[in-house]
Amino acid sequence: SMIALFSASVSFSNTSYDDGVRVETLLDRLEGLDKSYGLAARAQVLRNRGRIVEAVRHFYRVLELDPGRSAPRTQLRQILVSLGLVEEALLVDPRMDELDAAWARSDTEAVIRLSRASYADLPASFPAGRNLMSALALFSDDPEEAMPLARELFNEWQDSQPQNWLFLLDLAWLADMLEYPAEAMQWRDLAAAALHRATETGRSQRRIELGKFFLAQLDGRKEDALQAMAGAIELGSRMDWVGESRRFAAFRDDPQYQALVNHMLNTIASEREQVVAMLCGPDPIVTTWRPAAETCASEPNNSP
Repeated sequence: SMIALFSASVSFSNTSYDDGVRVETLLDRLEGLDKSYGLAARAQVLRNRGRIVEAVRHFYRVLELDPGRSAPRTQLRQILVSLGLVEEALLVDPRMDELDAAWARSDTEAVIRLSRASYADLPASFPAGRNLMSALALFSDDPEEAMPLARELFNEWQDSQPQNWLFLLDLAWLADMLEYPAEAMQWRDLAAAALHRATETGRSQRRIELGKFFLAQLDGRKEDALQAMAGAIELGSRMDWVGESRRFAAFRDDPQYQALVNHMLNTIASEREQVVAMLCGPDPIVTTWRPAAETCASEPNNSP
């Protein structure tokens, strides 16, 4: 089963099963059955291992071999956005809507406006509600407005979101910031339990490290938070917003935290430069793809 091979190779990467041979064997078998499907799986494995530029290279090869595959476009779009190549991301995945583009561009006013409109259109949608809650919590002059929505989302979705530790940590941070200690502790403890279960069952290591970072930050355990943040960066997390985010205001002046933020920003800049060179340099990795004009405008050889 190609689906089983794809799922296993991606799921097993960065787990105890990933000994440098087993996952590669699965990927080789899948590529032998379907070259582009195998390359898409290999790209995701590389993404899980934090090898961002190599992952991008493979994703573009999938686009060239089989432009009809939609899932790799979403994965590639997410990486390109994290590298600040928003127009390229829009070209790769035209399904990226106006709200996603506003988040990618850090257009906070548009994020709030579009999140309100999306939630008004789809009030029963968990993604729409979470988007609006996050937008209000992070960017609104009155973040208190997010709290009733947080309670509503939790009450409505708690049975279907028990493993969503990142969502629960969002709730806990909001309640803690707005000084609702009982709810902050309730949501924090649920998140910690879900994260512990995920850690024991070998879920995505990058997401687990992110969860550990957010949990330790919420608890005020600075050293643990910094260690988890470094682990998340090593595994490919690219969070260029953490240096200025309201969520991490308590860490903002800490030299160790700033050093990690600067390390990540430098990593993003280096990876973006390599990707631009792959797409726009004299020997592009794909011959049938025409990158966005904004992408190549930043290529060193083409800059004015």
